[in-house]
Amino acid sequence: SHSKWQVLSKTSVGRSGTAEHCERKLIRQFKNRIHTIVICRIGRSGELRPIDPCKTCSKIALKYGITIKTIS
Repeated sequence: SHSKWQVLSKTSVGRSGTAEHCERKLIRQFKNRIHTIVICRIGRSGELRPIDPCKTCSKIALKYGITIKTIS
C-alpha cells in the first residue's frame, strides 16, 4: 500500500514512501459507523512504544467525528 497514499502531494505532511495508515483504512471502510479508534505500537521485544496519529489521520478523524485514542 506504499504507493496508494500520496502524502506529500495532498498535504505536504509526511515523507515519500510512507504507507497508508491503518486509521485511514478504517475510516475509509467504516466512515460514520465508528466513533473511536484505538492505536498502539508494540516493539520487537513486546514493550509498548510511543505513538500518535499523524496530522492527516487526525484531520480526517475530526471530519467524521472519530476519536483516536493512544495506548502507551
